[in-house]
Amino acid sequence: MPDGDGMVSNFNREHNQLGREHIRQYPEMYIGGTDQDALHQLAFEVINHSINGALSSNCNEITIRLRDNHEICVHDNGEGIYTDPQGDDGQSFLEIFMTDIGFHLNRKDKKILDYKVEGGLHGVGLATINPLCETMRVESMYRNVMYTQSYQAGIPIDEVSAVRRLEKSESSGTVVTFRPDFSIFEQHDFDYDVLANRAYEVTILVPGLKIHLIDERTEQARKKTFQQEDGLGEFLERFNQTQDAIHEPLLTHYVMQTTNHANLDLQIYVDVALQYIQGGETEAHTYVNTVFATGGGIHQRAVYSALSDRLNEIIRENRLLPADEPDFSRREITSGLTMLINIKHPEPEFRGMSHEYLCNPEIYGAVAGAVYQIEIPNDILQKILERCLQNRA
Repeated sequence: MPDGDGMVSNFNREHNQLGREHIRQYPEMYIGGTDQDALHQLAFEVINHSINGALSSNCNEITIRLRDNHEICVHDNGEGIYTDPQGDDGQSFLEIFMTDIGFHLNRKDKKILDYKVEGGLHGVGLATINPLCETMRVESMYRNVMYTQSYQAGIPIDEVSAVRRLEKSESSGTVVTFRPDFSIFEQHDFDYDVLANRAYEVTILVPGLKIHLIDERTEQARKKTFQQEDGLGEFLERFNQTQDAIHEPLLTHYVMQTTNHANLDLQIYVDVALQYIQGGETEAHTYVNTVFATGGGIHQRAVYSALSDRLNEIIRENRLLPADEPDFSRREITSGLTMLINIKHPEPEFRGMSHEYLCNPEIYGAVAGAVYQIEIPNDILQKILERCLQNRA
C-alpha cells in the first residue's frame, strides 16, 4: 500500500492526465478553438512565456524561428526555467512547470517564478499548451547547465536530464520547440505576417525588448528584428494613419504603489497616449501585460472621467471659456478621441477567460493619476478646445 506521499503523487498524475484529456477534447476553452487563429494563439502563449521574463526585466532578447513541418522554436535569454527538485518525491520543477495543469492556476505556487507581471491568457501556461502539441521539447539553460525534456501530447517521454555545461559565450535562457497536433487543429501553417505584427506590438509595449523573427521555410530565410525604445506615440499614430489627426499624440507614464482587496502590495505601471482626430467616434485600445483587452474595463472609465475633469480645470484656469458657459460634458470631451492604454499589473482580474474586461478597482486610481500627469502644450490645448466646441455645436 503506498504511503501518504505516494498517494499525493499518484493523485497529481491522475489529475494531470484528466486535465490533459480535457484540454485536448475542449481546446476552445483554453485557446479559443482549432482554426488558424487558435493555432497562432498556441504560438503566442509559448512566446508569452518569454515575454513574462521581459516584463520582469529578466530577458531582453527573444528569437522566433519558423521551421519546416509546422514547427516553431522560441529562444529567450532569460534566467531559464528552474530545475531544482520539489517536494518529497524530488520531481524537477522544470517537469512540474511543463506538465502540471494546476500549477498555472495556483497563484501561490507561481510566486516561485518571481514574475513582476505576467502576460498571456489567464490560467494558460506551457503546461496547458503542451497537450495540444504533437511534440514539444524544452531546453533550460539554468545555472550554467543545459537541461532538457521532451513530450508527446503533453506527456514526458524522458526524464529531465542535464546535457552539458554551458560555454562561457552562452547565456542563460529557455528554448521551447513545438509542433501543433493536427489531429486537433485544422491544417494550417503559421503566418509570418501575423507573428510579425505580434512581435511589433510587443516591442512597442515592452520598450527595449528585441525580438528576432526568422522564417526558415523558404530557400532564402526571411527575417526581421523588432525593437522600440519609446514607441507608444508611433503605435497610436499607426491606429490613426487613415484619419485626420489634429495634433501629435500626448503621452504620459505613471507608476502607482497601492494594495488590492487581498491586501497585497502592488506596483502598477500605466502608459497613456491620447490623440484627437477630425470627426469619428471615441476609440480605446487597451493592453494589459501586453495582451489586448477587447472589452475595456474600469480603466477606460477612469480615462474618460479624469480627462474630462482635467481639461475643464485647465480651460477654466486659462479662462478659455466664458464664465457663463457650462463645463464640457464627457461626451463633448471624448468624441473624436483615440486613446491607447498600456497597463502592467501583477494581479490582473478579468471578466471572462479571454481578457474581455479588466475589473481591478485599484486600476481606476492608477489610470486617473496617469491622465492628470499629461502635459498639454498651449497650441494643442487650443485645438482640443476647438474640437470640444465643435462637439457642443
